[in-house]
Amino acid sequence: MDLIEAVREAGVITSILRAELQDDAVFDALFEKAVNIAAEFNVSFQNTICLYDRDIIRM
Repeated sequence: MDLIEAVREAGVITSILRAELQDDAVFDALFEKAVNIAAEFNVSFQNTICLYDRDIIRM
């Protein structure tokens, strides 16, 4: 029974993660964190194209 319960829980987690991936607020928060980390290491985004599975983001 523990294995069946684990499989069900994995399904719940998968559903939650998929919903978060579709949430623009989550994407924006992750993007902002990435920009802050890049700033710490003096990474420049000039003429860079970031591909995201829903959009192309030009920086």
